[in-house]
Amino acid sequence: MRPIAPLSLTLLLAFSCSFTPSSDLGKAVAAGKLPEVQRLLASGANPNPPVSGREPSPLAWAARTGRTDIMEALLQAGAEAEQGSGVNGWTPLVHAVHKSQEGAVELLLSRTHPGQEPLTAALSMAAGYGTPTIVEKLLQAGAKPTADALTGAVGGVWDIDAGWNGCGPHTESVRALLAASPDLRLPDDGSGRAALRFAEKKGCTEMLSLLKGEVRAAR
Repeated sequence: MRPIAPLSLTLLLAFSCSFTPSSDLGKAVAAGKLPEVQRLLASGANPNPPVSGREPSPLAWAARTGRTDIMEALLQAGAEAEQGSGVNGWTPLVHAVHKSQEGAVELLLSRTHPGQEPLTAALSMAAGYGTPTIVEKLLQAGAKPTADALTGAVGGVWDIDAGWNGCGPHTESVRALLAASPDLRLPDDGSGRAALRFAEKKGCTEMLSLLKGEVRAAR
């Protein structure tokens, strides 16, 4: 058991993956049927239909599944790229990061202008998941490195080891964050110390060397 992730986050992640689209457009997007999506949009289907409960918007669903062709169709029809949806209110960008859909992340960053709040949320998630390529794309788009993101990169965000990508990806995420903000430090609290202990337990020596004096101070 890894102590640095609150139970509430784990529950949100679980609930966010359990839903069924209610609109015809949402169902077509979920099924990955681009021709049907195009037909519905051409017939006047609302690309931003009301969503409720755990249901993401059509654009968020397409982002989760990495269907950039469907995303393009929705965006051209006026889909709101910053609309929060799902039980946690994530934007399509955060939904894409949650599913490690690099192509969807790249499309959203190139076609939209996410504010700092969704960028920060996306960066913390990507760092915690150990997806350094996505971390770098978000940094290039203007996401500001935070102590939370660094903590996630060092120790991950999952309660179980199975959700951790290994020393290499997490080390590269740490490297990218420190390159963007050399003065960034782990918080001197329980979460920061737990992250360091986890990295030591896993034998992430290269990562620990990047953190330098922080490791000695935490012991």
